[in-house]
Amino acid sequence: MKSCLLLSCLLFIGGFLNAQTRSLAATPINSDLTIDGLLDEAEWAMAVEAGGFQMNYPADTMAALAQTTVRVLYNNRYLYIGARLLRAPGNAKRYVVSSLKRDFAFLENDVFGVIIDPFNDHTNGYGFYVSALGVQGEEQISTGTVANPTWDIKWSTAVRRDSGGYTVEIAIPFRYLRFPAGVEGWNINFIRNDVGQNERSSWQPTPRNFLFPNLSYAGKLVWPQAPAQARNNFSLFPSLTYRASQEGYAKIKNNVKPSLDAKVTVTSSLNLDLTLNPDFSEAEVDQAQVNLSRFDISYPEKRLFFIENSDLFASFGVAKDGSGTVQPFYSRNIGLKYNSSTGQYEQTNLIAGARLSGKLNENFRLGVMSMQTAGHSSADAAGHELQYPGENYSVLAMQQKVFSSSNIGVILTNKQAMHGDSINAGDEYNRLAGIEYNLTSHNGQWTGKLFHETMFSPLKTASTQGGYLNLSTQRWVGWAGFSRVEKGFAPEMGFVPRNDFTNLYGDISFTLYPKHGPIQNIQPVIDYRIWVDKDFRRTDHFYKIGPVVNFRNTGQFYALLVDDYTRLLQPFNPSINKGIVIPAGAAFNYKSFATYYQSDIRRRLSGWIYIQTGQYYNGHWLNWIGVVNYKIQPFGTIGFNYNLSFIRLPQPYSGNDVVAIGPQLDLAFSKKLFFKSNVQYTSLNTNLNYFFRLQYRFKPLSDLYLVYTNNENMDTRTRQNQSLIVKIVYFM
Repeated sequence: MKSCLLLSCLLFIGGFLNAQTRSLAATPINSDLTIDGLLDEAEWAMAVEAGGFQMNYPADTMAALAQTTVRVLYNNRYLYIGARLLRAPGNAKRYVVSSLKRDFAFLENDVFGVIIDPFNDHTNGYGFYVSALGVQGEEQISTGTVANPTWDIKWSTAVRRDSGGYTVEIAIPFRYLRFPAGVEGWNINFIRNDVGQNERSSWQPTPRNFLFPNLSYAGKLVWPQAPAQARNNFSLFPSLTYRASQEGYAKIKNNVKPSLDAKVTVTSSLNLDLTLNPDFSEAEVDQAQVNLSRFDISYPEKRLFFIENSDLFASFGVAKDGSGTVQPFYSRNIGLKYNSSTGQYEQTNLIAGARLSGKLNENFRLGVMSMQTAGHSSADAAGHELQYPGENYSVLAMQQKVFSSSNIGVILTNKQAMHGDSINAGDEYNRLAGIEYNLTSHNGQWTGKLFHETMFSPLKTASTQGGYLNLSTQRWVGWAGFSRVEKGFAPEMGFVPRNDFTNLYGDISFTLYPKHGPIQNIQPVIDYRIWVDKDFRRTDHFYKIGPVVNFRNTGQFYALLVDDYTRLLQPFNPSINKGIVIPAGAAFNYKSFATYYQSDIRRRLSGWIYIQTGQYYNGHWLNWIGVVNYKIQPFGTIGFNYNLSFIRLPQPYSGNDVVAIGPQLDLAFSKKLFFKSNVQYTSLNTNLNYFFRLQYRFKPLSDLYLVYTNNENMDTRTRQNQSLIVKIVYFM
C-alpha cells in the first residue's frame, strides 16, 4: 500500500511541465575556422548573437553585472561557439584560475561553459568549460545534474584577454557527441563563473537553489539543417606499462604489460568500448578513510574504463544521505575475490572487457558491460595453495524515458565462476534483477525513486525495495523515503553494507534569504532516520537539528544537535582496537554536538573543519576532521588532510586515539606537465603510504606516466611493499 501510494505521487508529479525557454539559431558555414580566440572571421559577423545573461548567484532576480554574449556556428565536422565575456563595471581584479590542469573546479575559476543536451531529455548531456587562461574541462552529465569529469575528448579552444574582458573560441567535433538524427534543435545553456565579482550567471535563467550543471534549465539551439551523424568512427589507445615491484625486502620483480583500449562509434548515439589486458596502474591512490562504524564503507571508482558512462549502472538503488545504502552494482567489486580461509579480499587480473552504451532511440538508453578475470592461486591460513577459477562479471541496464524527464529502469547482473564449481561453497554464481521508476520533474524541483531488486545465488534468494521523494525549491528543501532489505541480500556485484532492516528517513529545511549583509541564506534543518528489525523493533535512530548558514563569499557554517540510538545486533568495539568488545543486545542513547565551517573557496588559503563531541556509546569522544588548502595560482594546490578521533570508554573497556593525516600536492607546471602526490598515515593499521605521479601529456589524449608508491609499517619501521611504474598511452 505504501509503495503504491508513493508510485502514484511520483507519476502524478512527473507529468508536470513548466518551462519558458530562450532560443538561438545556429548559423551553418561551409569552411573550417581557425581557433585563435579572435572571432574576426566573416562567419562570426553573420552569426546570431545571444546575450542577456541572468544572475544565478548570489541572487537570481536580476541581470548579471558581468555580461556575456555568445554566437554559434557549425559545419559538417564541428560545432563552433564564440563568446565575449565582459568585466563588470568597476571590477579590475585579476582573473582567478586555480590550476593549469584539465578538468578544474568550476566554482574556483573564472570560466565560461557550454551545457549540451542533444536528446532534449533533461537527463543526459555534456559540459564543456574553458577558464580565463584557456584551460579545458569536459564532462558527461547524467540524471540531469551529476557530472563525470573523467570523460575526455579531443577539442579545440583559444582565449584572448584584454582590459575589457576575455574572448573564448571553441570547436567541438560532432564525432565525439551522441545525438539523434534529424532533430530541429538541441537543449543548450551557456554559463559563466566570475570569481572576482562573486557572480554566477547563465543565458537560460537558472534558479539560485540549483547549481550548474543542470539540464532542467536550458534554452534551445535551433538547427536550420540538422548536423550529420558520425559514422564508423573508432579510436585506439594502445599502452605499455613497465612495473618494478617489491614485497618487503624480497627480490625486485620486473614486469612489462601491453594493453589496448578501443572506442568504436556503432551509431551516433551508441558507443562500444573495448579493453584487452587492461592496466590501471596510473589510477590515483585511495584517500584514507577512518571507519569507526559497524559496517563497510565504499570507495570511489578511479579506474577509467569503469568510470565512463558509469551512471547507467551505478544509479540503481539508493545511497541518499540518511538511507540504508543499497547499490546493486558497485564496480570496485569487479576483480575482487574473497578468500574465506584468510578472511581477506584479493585482487585478480582482468583479461578483457567490453561495454556497449548509449541510446537506441530518443527515449531508450542501453548499457551492457562484461568483464572477464583470470583464474588465480592463493594460500589459505595454513599455507595450502588454493586454485580459484576465472570469473565473468556482466551487467545489463536499460532506461525507458517516460513523461518529460523521468524514466523506468531495469538492471540485471551476473557474477559467474567459469568452472562448474568454486572454492567457496555456494559461490558458483550470484545474480540480481531489479526494476526502478526514477522521477525528475521538468523544472527539476521534484525528484524521486521507487525500486525493487532481487538477488539469486545457489544457497539463497533475497530482495530489497524502497523509494523516496525529494523537493527542492528556493524556500523548501526536503525528502522522505524508506528502504527494506531482507536478510541475506548481499549482491556480490553490489555494495550493501547492511541487511535485514527497514529504514525510514526524512529531512526538511526552510531557506531564509536576508536582503543585506554577508549571509546568503539561513536554513533551519531537521533530519530524522530510524532503522527497525523484522519485528519492527528499533535498532538505530539518528536525528539532528540546527541552522545551516551559507555566506555570500561561498563560505558555510552549521551547528547541529545530534541524537543517536544504537542497539547492537553483533558484538562491537567502538574504539576499533584489541580491547574488550561490547556484547550483542546492549543499547545506547547518546547525544553530541556537531559544527562545521568552510571558508571562502575563492581565496588562496581555504579549507573546512568539522568537529563533533559528546557522548559516544557508553563513553565520550571528540572527532575532528578537516582540510587546509593553499592555491599556488595558477599552478595548483598544496593541502593537508586530517581525521582525528579521541575515544574514551569506561572500564573495563579501553579507549583509542585514531589518526589519519597527510599532505597532498596537486601541481600543473604547464598545460601538459602535471604532478600529484599524496602522503598519508593511518593509525588503525599503522601504515604510512607514499604516492607520487608525474604525468606528461605529449599530445591530445596521449600521456606518459611515472608512478611510485610505497607502504611502510610504522610499528615495526619496515617496508611492506613498493613499486615503480612507467606507462605510456598513445591516442590513435
